[in-house]
Amino acid sequence: ANKAEFDDFLSKSGERLVVVDFHATWCGPCKRVAPEYEALSKEFAQSNFVKVDVDTNKETAQECGIRAMPTFQLYKSRKLIQQIQGADMAQLRAAVAANAGDKWSTLQHGQTLGGGGGGAAGSTQADPSLQVTTPEHVAVDSSQPVTTIQVQLHEGTRLQQRFNLSASVQTIYSWVESATPGATFDLVTQYPRATLSDKSLSLEEAKLQNAALRQVLN
Repeated sequence: ANKAEFDDFLSKSGERLVVVDFHATWCGPCKRVAPEYEALSKEFAQSNFVKVDVDTNKETAQECGIRAMPTFQLYKSRKLIQQIQGADMAQLRAAVAANAGDKWSTLQHGQTLGGGGGGAAGSTQADPSLQVTTPEHVAVDSSQPVTTIQVQLHEGTRLQQRFNLSASVQTIYSWVESATPGATFDLVTQYPRATLSDKSLSLEEAKLQNAALRQVLN
């Protein structure tokens, strides 16, 4: 990609945080931190993460002033807001957490996380009288352990949100209820299949680290 294409990507990202990993295939530290960078992209899915190979994208690397690998740059509204040179993933994570925002976007109707389309097999038939709205904001204490919860709503829309592990199962129910006002439902783990009936448990006690759930209408 040339610099014009890179700028176009920044423009299309709008106000979303864009995190750029300038790397090289021959760079040992780049390879070492690649899995951590991938994990960050999943944890902060409300941001756009992109990798730029400095050898195959020389124009972009030069225009962005890259002198060492890896170098991470953070952009918002096309403006460079922070640069981290070197494989300091703790610093990168702190920078992303400070700029990404806590609110997670609702994914496109029927979109499967990780690619593909359509709802999961065996999902509950949608009730056309129930409207899906933007879920309420969930406050997260980043100094405490957190996890990511994915929920497939009754009509196929999938939501994703970070919660503290100390939060209760009821917190997830309340969050989903804010997206589907008036719905009476249970939340069910997808594998192994089990209904989350004890809402007083913490997410850690309920073993819901990075869980994928499904909303089943009653």
